[in-house]
Amino acid sequence: MATLIVPDEIKKETTKCHSNFSCLESDYRENAGLCRVDFAAGKYILFLKSACSDESWTCHYHLLYGNGSVCFCPVHHYLYLHQKNQNIHENKKPDPENCYETPS
Repeated sequence: MATLIVPDEIKKETTKCHSNFSCLESDYRENAGLCRVDFAAGKYILFLKSACSDESWTCHYHLLYGNGSVCFCPVHHYLYLHQKNQNIHENKKPDPENCYETPS
């Protein structure tokens, strides 16, 4: 798995990232993973299924909300929408193991 490409304008909006975009590196995604997304609810708002790693609790974009969690990270939002759109265009069904998709 290679490094993911995110447009510079999205990275520039991600001003609170303390991990230097480590989520874009394949080692990070394979070992720690991104927080699993339940659904997107607007610009840079991701409702999470659960946190995937202990690092998510120190992330400046991770917020506990009621009984769940929300992510406001522009990069994570971009990755989620990119993966979701790719699956739609390739006529793929959501993969339950994928951090970005909710199974039907």
